[in-house]
Amino acid sequence: CHDATPISTTDKVCGDLAECAVRLAVMETGLGGRLKANTAAGASWTALTPIDLDHTDMLGATTRDIAREKAAIIRSGGTCYSAPQSPTVAAVIRDMAAERQAQVEFITASAEIPPMRWLPGEHQRINAALARRLAQVILGNEYDEGTAREAIRQAVWPGRYQIIRSKPRIIFDVAHNPHGLEAFRSTLGEESVT
Repeated sequence: CHDATPISTTDKVCGDLAECAVRLAVMETGLGGRLKANTAAGASWTALTPIDLDHTDMLGATTRDIAREKAAIIRSGGTCYSAPQSPTVAAVIRDMAAERQAQVEFITASAEIPPMRWLPGEHQRINAALARRLAQVILGNEYDEGTAREAIRQAVWPGRYQIIRSKPRIIFDVAHNPHGLEAFRSTLGEESVT
């Protein structure tokens, strides 16, 4: 629908999506939520992965501050799907949803999430459970559990507990906040037990 010219603004991306009659687009806010340009795009659903101390120089010094910035993606009258959060962060999410007359649903990993060949760890099972729930909601009757299970099983995300070499063992992971570092440590511990 568009040429290979680099896209530099959210406005351009939204225009291209409209021009191409894209039925569904997933847009990541990344750093935060409140000040991100892509929050101007319409959304019926939003999702929050685990929130922890991250980018404190821009988002705030506490998890409460950071949660408030990130929860700003919640749309009025919409639904927010969230990974499990600390009690402080969950309270901020619930408060933001109440302010915006939105629903919030917290997702947990379940036995229905198949083992992921390339993404080990309980934290990845939780991320997969969140993605699966969004797929169920968005696709409705078009959702196919078999397809979802296979997609989850085969999911690859470079830089997330990526085994570069077996002997000697070299693992590359981009964990950069307390939650990510704890997930890496836990996954490493699971690996040494098996």
